[in-house]
Amino acid sequence: MEWLSPAERVVAAHLAEGLSNREIAVALGKSEATIKNQVSACLSKCGVPTRMRLIALLR
Repeated sequence: MEWLSPAERVVAAHLAEGLSNREIAVALGKSEATIKNQVSACLSKCGVPTRMRLIALLR
């Protein structure tokens, strides 16, 4: 995960716990749109098409 920014790593860790974008946004005090953008960046940087594949990669 070294290719992810620090903020993206935090979001990815929450994704690995199974949280939704909304739940992550509330936990981090960010907007849901920001989290959506960071999730998209994580997917792109990790080369996976879905959240489920990203979660599997992170575990």
